[in-house]
Amino acid sequence: MSSMTTDQIKATGTAPSVLHFPNLGVMLGTVTREGLKGLKADRRVKKVVGAPQFSLIRPVERIQFLKVPKLWDRH
Repeated sequence: MSSMTTDQIKATGTAPSVLHFPNLGVMLGTVTREGLKGLKADRRVKKVVGAPQFSLIRPVERIQFLKVPKLWDRH
Protein backbone atom coordinates (compact mmCIF):
# COMPACT_ATOMS: atom_id res chain seq x y z
CA MET A 1 0.00 0.00 0.00
CA SER A 2 1.49 3.32 -1.01
CA SER A 3 0.43 6.84 -0.16
CA MET A 4 1.17 10.05 -2.06
CA THR A 5 1.59 13.65 -1.06
CA THR A 6 -0.41 16.42 -2.74
CA ASP A 7 2.71 17.49 -4.67
CA GLN A 8 3.21 13.94 -5.96
CA ILE A 9 -0.41 13.76 -7.08
CA LYS A 10 -0.08 17.06 -8.96
CA ALA A 11 3.22 16.00 -10.53
CA THR A 12 1.99 12.61 -11.76
CA GLY A 13 -1.62 13.49 -12.48
CA THR A 14 -2.74 10.16 -11.06
CA ALA A 15 -4.97 9.34 -8.14
CA PRO A 16 -3.27 7.64 -5.22
CA SER A 17 -4.29 4.21 -3.99
CA VAL A 18 -4.27 5.65 -0.47
CA LEU A 19 -4.78 9.18 0.86
CA HIS A 20 -2.68 9.76 3.97
CA PHE A 21 -3.55 12.46 6.49
CA PRO A 22 -0.65 12.22 8.96
CA ASN A 23 -1.85 15.07 11.20
CA LEU A 24 -5.14 13.24 11.70
CA GLY A 25 -3.59 9.80 11.96
CA VAL A 26 -5.86 8.60 9.14
CA MET A 27 -5.39 6.79 5.86
CA LEU A 28 -8.26 6.54 3.37
CA GLY A 29 -8.30 4.07 0.54
CA THR A 30 -9.90 1.09 -1.11
CA VAL A 31 -8.79 -2.45 -0.36
CA THR A 32 -9.50 -5.94 -1.58
CA ARG A 33 -10.71 -8.65 0.79
CA GLU A 34 -7.15 -9.92 1.10
CA GLY A 35 -5.90 -6.40 1.80
CA LEU A 36 -8.57 -5.93 4.47
CA LYS A 37 -7.50 -9.15 6.17
CA GLY A 38 -3.91 -7.94 6.07
CA LEU A 39 -4.80 -4.57 7.58
CA LYS A 40 -6.82 -6.16 10.38
CA ALA A 41 -3.95 -8.53 11.15
CA ASP A 42 -1.34 -5.73 11.22
CA ARG A 43 -0.69 -4.68 14.83
CA ARG A 44 0.19 -1.14 13.66
CA VAL A 45 -3.40 -0.65 12.46
CA LYS A 46 -5.66 0.42 15.31
CA LYS A 47 -8.98 0.21 13.48
CA VAL A 48 -10.38 -0.40 9.99
CA VAL A 49 -13.78 1.16 9.24
CA GLY A 50 -15.93 1.99 6.26
CA ALA A 51 -15.65 5.42 4.69
CA PRO A 52 -17.83 8.14 6.21
CA GLN A 53 -20.65 9.68 4.20
CA PHE A 54 -19.71 13.29 3.51
CA SER A 55 -22.18 16.06 2.77
CA LEU A 56 -21.90 19.69 1.82
CA ILE A 57 -22.32 22.39 4.44
CA ARG A 58 -24.86 24.96 3.38
CA PRO A 59 -23.33 28.46 3.44
CA VAL A 60 -26.27 29.94 5.38
CA GLU A 61 -25.90 27.32 8.12
CA ARG A 62 -22.19 28.03 8.36
CA ILE A 63 -22.75 31.79 8.60
CA GLN A 64 -25.22 31.28 11.42
CA PHE A 65 -22.93 28.79 13.16
CA LEU A 66 -20.08 31.30 13.12
CA LYS A 67 -22.46 33.98 14.46
CA VAL A 68 -21.62 36.26 11.52
CA PRO A 69 -24.88 38.26 11.84
CA LYS A 70 -23.73 39.35 15.33
CA LEU A 71 -20.48 40.59 13.79
CA TRP A 72 -22.42 42.49 11.12
CA ASP A 73 -24.55 44.14 13.82
CA ARG A 74 -21.41 45.48 15.52
CA HIS A 75 -20.61 47.75 12.55
